[in-house]
Amino acid sequence: MQTGAQAGGTSGMNIMGTFQDAIALVRSPKTFMAARADIAPPLQSTLVNYVAILALIPLVFTIIGDLAFRSGRGIGYAIGGGILAYIFDLISVIIVAYILVMLAPRFGSVADLNKSAKLVAYVYTPAFLIAILSIVPILSILTVLGLLYGIYILYIGLPIVLKTPTDQVLVYVIVTLVVTFVVYVVIGLIEAAVLIAL
Repeated sequence: MQTGAQAGGTSGMNIMGTFQDAIALVRSPKTFMAARADIAPPLQSTLVNYVAILALIPLVFTIIGDLAFRSGRGIGYAIGGGILAYIFDLISVIIVAYILVMLAPRFGSVADLNKSAKLVAYVYTPAFLIAILSIVPILSILTVLGLLYGIYILYIGLPIVLKTPTDQVLVYVIVTLVVTFVVYVVIGLIEAAVLIAL
């Protein structure tokens, strides 16, 4: 039985179903995505019923870690920084989804915002899950493993979700990463400026 928003349901928030979907995706991404290849929940549904739920992991565990190990920064900084990062996580998913749509015609892919948002949500999933390690700030560096696995999910997901021709996948991934990096630099500068003001 399929569960969660990413299974295509729009009936509302299902926290347990979302986590079940996330774990199933990480365990077997190709099988998971292939079973849902033609399902495209609306962008808002993907954000509210999937991304917003999983993004709570880095939010909660980063705040706890900051309060426990970096108490000198103060509770306002920890909570403010966590909430700001949470908001930027949601915004980032939307931005990367639009990047995929914008680049899709150049790589013979389906330019569909809902499908792109779904794929980007999949890409972010391992990074969200591994963020549980953020409770110990020194271990937060391991979240890079989640990012790398997310890139792998993007690589295998493009042909499945956006019907990208096999010979175009690698270049599509590289161009997407480059454009996303530039966008992230800008977002990072904005986030840093806001944190300094806190």
